[in-house]
Amino acid sequence: MRELWLILSSIGVLHGLFFAVYLLSRGREDRLSNKLLAGLLLALTLRIGKSVLLYFFRNLNDFYINIGLTGFLAIGPFLLLYVQSLLQPDFQFRRRQLWHFLPAAVLALVSWRLPYAPAAEWWDWLYAGILLQLGAYLGASLRQWRRAAAEDRISPFRRRWSLWVTAGIGAVWLVYVLTFFFHLPIYYIGAVSYTFIIYLMALIGMHNRRLFEQTSGKIEKYQSSTLSEEDKERITRQLLRLMEEDEPWKDPQLTLPKLAEQLDQPAWAISQVVNERLDLRFPEFVNRYRVEEAKRLLAAPAQADTKISHIAYESGFNTLSAFNTAFKKQVGVTPSQFRKEKG
Repeated sequence: MRELWLILSSIGVLHGLFFAVYLLSRGREDRLSNKLLAGLLLALTLRIGKSVLLYFFRNLNDFYINIGLTGFLAIGPFLLLYVQSLLQPDFQFRRRQLWHFLPAAVLALVSWRLPYAPAAEWWDWLYAGILLQLGAYLGASLRQWRRAAAEDRISPFRRRWSLWVTAGIGAVWLVYVLTFFFHLPIYYIGAVSYTFIIYLMALIGMHNRRLFEQTSGKIEKYQSSTLSEEDKERITRQLLRLMEEDEPWKDPQLTLPKLAEQLDQPAWAISQVVNERLDLRFPEFVNRYRVEEAKRLLAAPAQADTKISHIAYESGFNTLSAFNTAFKKQVGVTPSQFRKEKG
């Protein structure tokens, strides 16, 4: 039985490593989400690979064992960032997000000095902390999924895929939790389950290759969308007609789900149409109508004595600062300068 576990685990490690290298070697077609998924797979490979090496080499150097735990600490950050890249259309990796990897970096630095002492009390505290850290990141990833599901602005497949990946990592984590805290003799199942997860991801990826592909320099946000070109054209016409005739943009609390409800369309479809057909983000799309209304009011002689703040609120903005920022960005001058020029 142990030999079968070893074979399956080794296959999973090699397949995960191959998958990660494939994602990283896509060159110009590579997307940020692919890089984050590759990082997640490499972190998992380090963790599971440690278990495989420990089986082969009973006297394995402590450094290699600790490096496996370093990978364990990196799994959570990579998972959360990968899920965010899937569910947030405007996601960008920023330097401050490197703080997520600080615990893994610290453990990596001390790996060559840290003794492997599973019988020591301090080791139990360290390992428990690593498990709790990954549990916290799993919870954060699930919250991202719930928020995306509630807003309904990302295609259903991307939401399902992010949930499947999170659930897969959660299954491996649960095995290690049960083994450590409840001393259940199922340690090997964590490594074996990783193998099945890798093959499941590869199988789904083969049938949905656009998930890992990018056909232009700009990130495709709706690669798995089921909207046809006719659907997009029809929704675009409905959307523009609604904005012109019903003027929903005058509502300062207007959101994407609210607008989608008025059109009886899913929010992700409206977001896709605004992004692809109009080449705008949803806030920019709404603010264009609001700024045009503000321009009309600022240029009207009857509104010459009306405060600019009042015009901002009449145009649908809920704060003066948001109005000034949007107006300057779209028109090129401040509202007061625009009024002077038209006066």
